[in-house]
Amino acid sequence: MGAKQQDTELHHCKFEVPEIIFGRGMLSQVGSCARRLGGRKVFLVSDQGLFKSGWVDRVMVSLMDAGMQFVYFDQITSNPKDFEVEEGAKEYVKQGADVIVGSLPGMPDLSPLEQEQLARLEAMTPAERWDYWKEQFTRCIRCLACRQVCPFCYCEQCLCDRNRPQSVDTSPRPAGNMGWHIVRAMHLAGRCAGCAECERVCPMDIPLNLLNRKMALELKELYHYEAGLTPQEKGPLTSYDEKDDQSFIK
Repeated sequence: MGAKQQDTELHHCKFEVPEIIFGRGMLSQVGSCARRLGGRKVFLVSDQGLFKSGWVDRVMVSLMDAGMQFVYFDQITSNPKDFEVEEGAKEYVKQGADVIVGSLPGMPDLSPLEQEQLARLEAMTPAERWDYWKEQFTRCIRCLACRQVCPFCYCEQCLCDRNRPQSVDTSPRPAGNMGWHIVRAMHLAGRCAGCAECERVCPMDIPLNLLNRKMALELKELYHYEAGLTPQEKGPLTSYDEKDDQSFIK
């Protein structure tokens, strides 16, 4: 959130962020923060995913409690396109707003190539899918670049580095490679933000983002869960509920 100064022709924009407030329950402080910035009318921006999560309603209550006027703009996707941003900027000027309240985007959309790859993967039988990943992971040289660049791999000592007891073979052999990538995919399930850095840095061009995004889609379908919408909420694979579907247990 920040105060914004802008000329009427949308050529120049200046954002000022005098303070950062972070922590549980801070959504209730949005209204008072906007007022301290000297704002009179707030331009509230979010996508439909965040609206459904309930965050927008909480922000609106905070703004009303602080006596702030606001206008709500939701004509954007989770990974906003340039024309969506331009339309938002025009609406900002049209409404006479002087403060923007927004949110971090959700998981970025798949590219057309990634959508094609994912569709091909989902059309495979379980046996064909296993063979596909087995072939991909055979190329892995276990450089661990994917782990080093990942913002969610932050353990001081990785489980896969331990040898007493040894959970995963540390040598770049087929069995160890399969174990490493399966363990990593399961650890990232429900946390991966889809930045695709793991795939970008892989020297062997293994489609790691495809695996992570497939896991994210499975979680959304099975548990109606998307990473990042509620930071304090535990992921479905790290929590237990007696009402969870158990049909997969044979």
